[in-house]
Amino acid sequence: MKLLVAALAVTAVLSAADAGGIVCATKMGQVAQAASHPQSSSTVRCTDAQGKKWMYRQTPFGVARWADVPAASPASTPNPAAGVKAAEAGGGVILFERQGPFGVYKWQKNKSELTEAERAICDKQLAKTPAN
Repeated sequence: MKLLVAALAVTAVLSAADAGGIVCATKMGQVAQAASHPQSSSTVRCTDAQGKKWMYRQTPFGVARWADVPAASPASTPNPAAGVKAAEAGGGVILFERQGPFGVYKWQKNKSELTEAERAICDKQLAKTPAN
């Protein structure tokens, strides 16, 4: 009996120490209700006492929690055309080069077969070179 009372006291102390979790725990009822309604979102966003933002979702294995981080902005995504060099080889063929993780990657294409990205690279690169 004393062991049971001690365990309950420890549980009460630990749950009281996480005040942010208590606030979010009241919202977990919303997660359970939303999980039973497929058309609504089953994700709840909460902020703990330290100001850190968390997301909670009801899963078949219990409640899952992860940090709420903002999505990467489109400006931070790398440009696939960056670092690509284009040169005219003659006969309507364009040579392309770019540095890859295992060395220089080279390819060539006819002007009529260029994709939009390759055409933009070609126009940009060949406009810089002076005509002979």
